[in-house]
Amino acid sequence: MAFLGRPCRNLVKIGQDRSEIGPIIAQLPKEYCGIERLFRRIGDKMRHSGFTLVELMIVIAIIAIISAVAIPSILRSKISSNEATAISTLRTLATAQIAFSGARMVDGDSDGNGDFADTLLTLNQPPLGPPFLGDDVLASTNQKAGYAFQVTLNPDPDLGFAINADPITDRATGILHYMVDENMIIRFNINGPAGLADLPVS
Repeated sequence: MAFLGRPCRNLVKIGQDRSEIGPIIAQLPKEYCGIERLFRRIGDKMRHSGFTLVELMIVIAIIAIISAVAIPSILRSKISSNEATAISTLRTLATAQIAFSGARMVDGDSDGNGDFADTLLTLNQPPLGPPFLGDDVLASTNQKAGYAFQVTLNPDPDLGFAINADPITDRATGILHYMVDENMIIRFNINGPAGLADLPVS
């Protein structure tokens, strides 16, 4: 404290110049400068001068207005970020699928053409060699940035695949649904899982 150790007359003068604690300090006997008593007086005033009902209602109204404006904006920003991550992840997965097939890691019908991976885990842990995906969390959970990813193979697994990305919580973690196929075209749908008939992402 700036006045600690000063004579009592100085303490009283300092107190009188301060709107909040001035009246308290001014009441102290001039012969007594105990800082403990000063704090006790200030504490007593704070305990007995709480907010009025009107003040509390004003504070609550201000908080409600700020929340009404800020929360939707934050949510929209988060959804946009999740959707951008979903698109980027689908591109990565499609590239990994094409590399996996080209490496002929699996050839179920022995026709000499490599099959596409049936799961993200297979992409991340192929029978031989290094991973084609390199994302342990995505491979084990099939989820990333608010989206769930699902691999579907054509009846002949060396001819084609589709990977769908759908919001884990619709309208909360994402709005648009996406899919990508062996042609590396990402499509979207706003009402449900995307398919080959939907428009491509621009």
